[in-house]
Amino acid sequence: LSVSTFLFVIFNNIPHSYPPSTSITCDYTLTAGLQPNSRDWVGIFKVGWSTAKDYHTFVWTEPSPDVEGQGSVVRQAVFKEYYLPKDVIEFYQFCYVDSTGQVRGASTPFCFKNTEEQSTEGCPDDTDLLVITTQVLNTESGKEINVFFFFPENKHSSLQTSCVFSCTIGTGGTE
Repeated sequence: LSVSTFLFVIFNNIPHSYPPSTSITCDYTLTAGLQPNSRDWVGIFKVGWSTAKDYHTFVWTEPSPDVEGQGSVVRQAVFKEYYLPKDVIEFYQFCYVDSTGQVRGASTPFCFKNTEEQSTEGCPDDTDLLVITTQVLNTESGKEINVFFFFPENKHSSLQTSCVFSCTIGTGGTE
């Protein structure tokens, strides 16, 4: 898995938290380098996932007319309340998975909080999240794109959980 694998789908304006008792919508942009398929899907994954099979729930993507040559195309995925995670002490992220099972985009982390608990501070008080952002050049579009590395850490544990993905830029490898 290389850094460029995650650059085909960009998730837009993902808040720090969502209310747990309502349906949620996420907006994402398909870049020109991705040819959508009717078997592509967007899933909600607990941060720390390691394969596309680690999803909590998913929805099929909207049928897309041929977008090749159109540049970027904005789409939405709607997740019904009933299927959302109930665990409010975990961080999650949206991932776009193509018909071959490859993750083509991942959002910034978010959590689920009741409306009265929501603030700009982020999520659960016993959890920290270190986000490292770097810019890479998308060789297909020639544009710089932010790549995020997530390191969730529980203050009450001496063990740090695994990161979402760690990439070696330049070699395209992962650790």
